[in-house]
Amino acid sequence: MNALYDIIGVPFGYLMRLIYSICNNYAVAIILFTVITKILLLPVNYKTQKGAARMQLLNPKLEKLKKSFANNPQRLQEEQQKLYLEKKQKEEEERLAAERRRKEEPRRQIREDIEREEERRASLTPFQRKIE
Repeated sequence: MNALYDIIGVPFGYLMRLIYSICNNYAVAIILFTVITKILLLPVNYKTQKGAARMQLLNPKLEKLKKSFANNPQRLQEEQQKLYLEKKQKEEEERLAAERRRKEEPRRQIREDIEREEERRASLTPFQRKIE
């Protein structure tokens, strides 16, 4: 418990002391400390909320599994593991597909530019082609 205090409590204590030394008002210092703490913890809170939202999407399937395998807890656990693994694989496939699309986008744009240029050149008269 002491190590946790040293890791978290001491830096936050220094931060609170710094804020108070700047504004010399405890009410304002507490408000600023709260705002700064919220900003610092925003990425952690975002990931937590995102994970909770994903779990909410799985709840109906989990409830269905619980009803189906109410008498067999070992089988229920196996089916839940399959469901989690399936979900993880789908997320990985979606991530890879998005990455592939992101990499393919510049190539597609280059191909379209080349096709447009070829169409433009094909529509030129022989005289215009000579000038280019």
